[in-house]
Amino acid sequence: MNPAKLAVTSAIFALCGSALFAQKAGTADYPNLVSVLKQTCLATFPNYNGMETKAVAAGFKSTKDGGWTSDDVFLRAAGTKTPEEKRTCAVNLRKESDAKSVSTYLQSEIQNLGVREISAERKGVRLSVGFSLHGRNGVMRVEPLGGRTASIIVLVQSD
Repeated sequence: MNPAKLAVTSAIFALCGSALFAQKAGTADYPNLVSVLKQTCLATFPNYNGMETKAVAAGFKSTKDGGWTSDDVFLRAAGTKTPEEKRTCAVNLRKESDAKSVSTYLQSEIQNLGVREISAERKGVRLSVGFSLHGRNGVMRVEPLGGRTASIIVLVQSD
């Protein structure tokens, strides 16, 4: 992903997650994060149509900036304004979490997400997984956000 676009996506989530992270995430928090990823981002991949319905069904409330939040997770899906932009969906915990732990847990759960894994690569604390779902290719990436939390970002690959 273009670093500038990743920075924009990260900035969106930094704003979304601007509430104080009073608690640190534990191993019990990661299954919930990945479950939300599966119920929302992956269930509506590749165009994210129906995201609001899925988010509300999962107990999320809309935010004034177009995202959704629950007690534990922030969720956001972004469409495209131009053909060059990628459609994205991202989830992150509302607690301090580190990219290494999120990456490790997500990597262990790939086979349970209903996607066909094409590739997986770890670079330090980051994870990038190429996958196919509903006839389209995508990438799941774990990225640290400002040192306070980590986000799982789902990107639709260009045709």
